[in-house]
Amino acid sequence: MSIRTYHNAQVYDVAQAKFIPNSWFSVDLTTGRITATGTGATPADAQELVDLNNKFITPGMINTHVHIINKVFPYGQKPHANPSKLQCKPKLT
Repeated sequence: MSIRTYHNAQVYDVAQAKFIPNSWFSVDLTTGRITATGTGATPADAQELVDLNNKFITPGMINTHVHIINKVFPYGQKPHANPSKLQCKPKLT
């Protein structure tokens, strides 16, 4: 089993609803699963270390950058539309 340990990260803890500084986590490279987590010093038996330079890690959360509603072009952009001349007007109901 080949293990890679990522350290010096801010890992989001869902249970505490906050980022935990100086965190580390280990990943089994054959399965892609997280096998251990912690804060502070990395495990002494770490096979490979990767410094994340205080980056933010959100396990299980993926930002696919999807826009659910597009108010400018609700059904796709019109071929003749000029985006610089569009005016967004509030819809009154």
